[in-house]
Amino acid sequence: MEGATGATKIKNILDSLRANPPAEIDGAKVTSARDFGAQEIRDEDGDSVPKENFYFYELADGRRFAVRGSGTEPKIKFYLFASAKAANAGELSGAKERALASLASLRKALEADAHRRAG
Repeated sequence: MEGATGATKIKNILDSLRANPPAEIDGAKVTSARDFGAQEIRDEDGDSVPKENFYFYELADGRRFAVRGSGTEPKIKFYLFASAKAANAGELSGAKERALASLASLRKALEADAHRRAG
């Protein structure tokens, strides 16, 4: 997102996520939401993680996503995670296809949500 308008849209998205985190996305309930800018979050060693505009969400169906605003560029980044089980090697291709389809659906839902939040 370029220019002052883009920076404003990014700020709107990040502020909206902090003030009104999603309860559901792409038909899946949000089961966990972490705000690294507002919450006290510690790493595995017990050290405090630096505050930043970074949000991490877990969904009831096992998918996860993170949102981060760049501190140096007019960018907002979305990271999407999914998995699908395969009972054996012969089912691996189908599992990959299911995971990719799930990610595509999540991406579409997150894009729509971001556009609403951008204002």
